[in-house]
Amino acid sequence: MLVLAASSPGAAGATDWGAVGRVNVAGKSFCTGTLIRPDRVVTAAHCLFHPRTGRLAPLDDIHFVAGWERGAFIAHAQPSAVHVAVDYDWAQRQALAGLEHDVAILEFEREVVAPTLAVVPAVAQPERLSLVHYSRLRPHLANVDEGCLRLRTVGRLWQLNCAVEPGGSGAPVLIGDAGSPRIAAIVIGRTRLNGAWTTLALPVRAPQLLPSP
Repeated sequence: MLVLAASSPGAAGATDWGAVGRVNVAGKSFCTGTLIRPDRVVTAAHCLFHPRTGRLAPLDDIHFVAGWERGAFIAHAQPSAVHVAVDYDWAQRQALAGLEHDVAILEFEREVVAPTLAVVPAVAQPERLSLVHYSRLRPHLANVDEGCLRLRTVGRLWQLNCAVEPGGSGAPVLIGDAGSPRIAAIVIGRTRLNGAWTTLALPVRAPQLLPSP
């Protein structure tokens, strides 16, 4: 099933970050996702699984709301298919082996009328990054941190100094200036370093995130 609906003209959701939205699952939990093509959203794979049973949520339970901002939004859609990374294992979601494959694509039958953000063609190694995410502490407004620094690499993951709250999994980690940001990684969790929360991000590249129709 696919449902598309636009908010009223001039709604607050029509922001520079309109490609970023909430991935709501069964009306009970949410993560962050980003429209990378009119028919594709990238998010963290673990967001789409039931936290106790480990089963993938039914398609009817998954909703993407682009540009969500205090009840206003740009578009709403339900996926026609979900593509989880081939090597992702939900049972290993807290181990490095699971975290390194924690990515999924929501695919839609029809194009979602909303902005998109491009994915870098190859994984870069930048020092300064930006992060846009929704959180349980601030569920109705996107949080924007434009001063993230990459502290170190853990396996394939980047550890960033900016903090992310629950609900931020799947959020885009961006490189480039404000006029042409591109997705270099997605948030897949957080961990402590010297007593402070840090963000774990999985670098991604365009071919990896665009499965054949």
